[in-house]
Formats: sequence, structure tokens, C-alpha cells
Amino acid sequence: MITTDIQTRKEELIALISKWAEEKSILEADEVIEVDVRITKPSKVRVSLEGYHGLGNIDQMSVNDLGLSVRAGNCLSNMGIQTVGQLRQLKLDDLLGKPNMGKKSIREYRDKLQTVGIKVDWVII
Repeated sequence: MITTDIQTRKEELIALISKWAEEKSILEADEVIEVDVRITKPSKVRVSLEGYHGLGNIDQMSVNDLGLSVRAGNCLSNMGIQTVGQLRQLKLDDLLGKPNMGKKSIREYRDKLQTVGIKVDWVII
């Protein structure tokens, strides 16, 4: 059974996620998305939008909202990539060989895209 304190924190988190989704226009009118959220200490939040296929609004989301490292964010900025939609359309060859672009950044992009329900086929050895 969930204690009152944990239940209260869970409700506060749901309210924050709802507010964020509204501000970022993630949902269409009357659309419902089931979200699985796992939080562990220290402050690691993993959100899964599994099964969400309405990628239109997610494609318009800024790559800055993915929580990328500074280096990974700067690489995309230098390439002129501003939205998740632009990032997910890139091929692995488009990323490889760019200045300051390494396997670690590419893995980070792939993993961050997966957290918003987008799977890319970038295989990095």
C-alpha cells in the first residue's frame, strides 16, 4: 500500500508532467497517453511513452527539451538541428564525421529519442 506521503508526491509529479505536456503541446485535444514513470534516488527520472504513435507534436519538440549533455546539444546546434523531428530523420552517416561528434553523443541521441517513444536504427559498435 502506498503511504500518504508517497501518494502525495506521486500526484504532484503527475500534475507537473501534465502541465509540461500541455506547455509543450504534446497532446492533441481529448487525447490520452498512458505514461510509465520510474523515479529513483538520486533524481533519476525515466519516462516511457510506449505505444504512443502521435509523433506530430513530439517531432516539433525542441531537442533542448531532451535533456542532452552540453557537448551533444552543441553538436546538434552546430548542424542546425533544432527539433526532435529533424534529429530522428537523420541517418547514422549524417552524424558520423561531424566535428566533435562521437559514438557517445550518438548513443545519447538514440537513448533520449527512445525516452519519448522514438526508435531509430542507429547501430554503433
